[in-house]
Amino acid sequence: MMSVMAKAVIFDFDNTLMLLGVNWNRVKADIVRLAKAERVPIDEGQHIIFLSNLLSDTPARKDAIDGLYLKYEGECIRQRRYTAFPEMLSLVRRLKAAGYSLAIASGNHTISIMELLSESGLLDCFTAVCGRDLVKNNKPAADQVYFVLGKLGIAPEDALFVGDSVNDEAAARESGVRFFKVADHTADAERLGKLLL
Repeated sequence: MMSVMAKAVIFDFDNTLMLLGVNWNRVKADIVRLAKAERVPIDEGQHIIFLSNLLSDTPARKDAIDGLYLKYEGECIRQRRYTAFPEMLSLVRRLKAAGYSLAIASGNHTISIMELLSESGLLDCFTAVCGRDLVKNNKPAADQVYFVLGKLGIAPEDALFVGDSVNDEAAARESGVRFFKVADHTADAERLGKLLL
């Protein structure tokens, strides 16, 4: 298997390194309530990510949306309703030891990500962590990828984005960063390790 030339690896967080047990339907219901209170016309059938991005059009509404994510993610963390993917976390440690610069670009709140990384003993592995609250536009826009590339001082062609969703892939494509899709965390961690190490 041919290796991939990269200096940095950017990871998505939820369902890539860990799986948060957030009840996203409750989050979406609160977002819909916010839209109605703010008299913002929305299509309630749209995915929560698109509704969240739509309602993040003013600083006050963005703060409100970010606060909802933090509230529900924080509740999930306190109740320990999350699952780590051990093979992926082991790969993070191996990549760090091999000299890669590592970052996270995620639609979760930065505080939630940092708390879970700290609990897992991985916080020091990452040079940059960008959650939804640090940028104007969340994935599928590339704002988070550009943010961490800037923090790392790495050009897009020297990075690889690792994620599980079409939104991760779209953000990678928009920023000019190569993409590695995770579907089976055990098998894909092994495959990614062979590509990079």
